[in-house]
Amino acid sequence: MEHITPVLNEEGVLEKYEGSARLGGGDGTTLAKQSLQVRQVVAAMEAMEERIMEAMKALTVKVSGVEVIKECLDKIDLKLEKQGERLDRVQAKVDMSMESLGQVQQELGEVTRVIKGVAVPPPLVISPLDVAQFREGASTSYHPMTQVLVPA
Repeated sequence: MEHITPVLNEEGVLEKYEGSARLGGGDGTTLAKQSLQVRQVVAAMEAMEERIMEAMKALTVKVSGVEVIKECLDKIDLKLEKQGERLDRVQAKVDMSMESLGQVQQELGEVTRVIKGVAVPPPLVISPLDVAQFREGASTSYHPMTQVLVPA
């Protein structure tokens, strides 16, 4: 019985076939035609393998590029988080400064009125209890709820 054995190179790629066999009728042209077809298929497979390897290499380059981009985005994200924290601290300081400016402005208005001899209005009344206490002690002074002088 005759057989054909594939021969692989060091890389595991098919190089050739050894042995002989009759694959068909009795003439030698059939074997030659089939041998030619096998070589063509092997050559096509090898070409396909090369194209696949090139595509894999290109894909590897793209994947490494994506990894570099991901690392850069992670660094940017970390910087944005730190900037956000700094911005929150600055915003808190700005809020305190604005509140302080408002208080200073109120105090400046009171000082100006005292210097000019104008009666200083009491602070705004917030609750009904404050209104009652204000009315009990008020004689002819400014009433914040009505903005008129309330006689005693």
